[in-house]
Amino acid sequence: MKKITLNLLALLVTFSMWQVNAQVLNEDFNGGGLPAGWATLTVGTAGYDTVKSCNLNDGTDLFTISCSDGDYIGLATGSGGSNANMSGIRAVINDDNASGFVGVAYYVTPMMDMSVNGAGELSFDYMFNNGGGSSFFTEVWDGASWISVLNVLVDTTDSPTIDISAYNNADFRVRFGHDDGGGWQWGVELDNVVVTEFSAIPPNATATFCSTETPLPLDPPVAESTFASVADSGSPADTGLIGTGLGEYHIESVDLLIEHAWGDELEILLQSPSGNIVTLTSYNTMDIDVTGGTSLVFTDDSTNDITTDGSPLLADYQAEGGLFATAFDGEDINGDWYVTIITSNDGHAGMLYDFCITFN
Repeated sequence: MKKITLNLLALLVTFSMWQVNAQVLNEDFNGGGLPAGWATLTVGTAGYDTVKSCNLNDGTDLFTISCSDGDYIGLATGSGGSNANMSGIRAVINDDNASGFVGVAYYVTPMMDMSVNGAGELSFDYMFNNGGGSSFFTEVWDGASWISVLNVLVDTTDSPTIDISAYNNADFRVRFGHDDGGGWQWGVELDNVVVTEFSAIPPNATATFCSTETPLPLDPPVAESTFASVADSGSPADTGLIGTGLGEYHIESVDLLIEHAWGDELEILLQSPSGNIVTLTSYNTMDIDVTGGTSLVFTDDSTNDITTDGSPLLADYQAEGGLFATAFDGEDINGDWYVTIITSNDGHAGMLYDFCITFN
């Protein structure tokens, strides 16, 4: 077996991005009363707008901020009568208790300025009991009118997440309604209302970060390590995640400008800030012996195989170790991204002229 001495070169990129999501509203009703800025609204029998602190069963408590866990709307277990995400205090529209009320009852959130960025998300937990002919629905204010984003007609417990990007505006609101259909019905319980605003396109749309300490010699058997600090101008050290969700990032490409007499003497690795490593190429034949460097590009979009297609060198390749989107899913983009080059000690020198990583 041939003895190989390894030479490690670590090139580090660190950066900060704009915050890509922010919770504009997060309400769990645990304050025990109607939260500040919230309102109730009825369209129907007058005199039922008061919010009670508990279910008093006095025949008028249509709106209650429940004082403890419990089934306040007669929803039997097996008909969706439990929601694991709901505990403690929740907001209730109890048409059963308010036996004299006929009409539509609403909880309405405060106004929220959702005009700055282009995308948003609404999530909440609920339990709904249709006593026969009633409905539970959710509407958002788009700046001109109320738009329905959810309409439930059967006994249901759920925890939906709804894309509200099309409705963002400076006076954005949400209202949760129960329509008893003109009869004596049960009701709905509501909890954990969250409105999140995202940048529809992450800052700078496509953001590329490159080393500032290249060119760097690849001269075995010396082990070298170099550091490059790259920051998005004016940005605080906020967070952003790699993923496929709204407002999340993906690695568009890893670009190396590299020169080496024998490409099959190199192993090149990409390491995330959390320490997760993906092999870009491992001792594969590559035509990169070009003065001034050759562009070696890795991207999830490529269909080219670096283990078999390196000679002649193609425009791009998929990383030998798999997709970036899979390997780094859920990881924070902020921090130190390394490219590490390992060379076998066969006396062949080279140069890394540049290293860039692109997110969008």
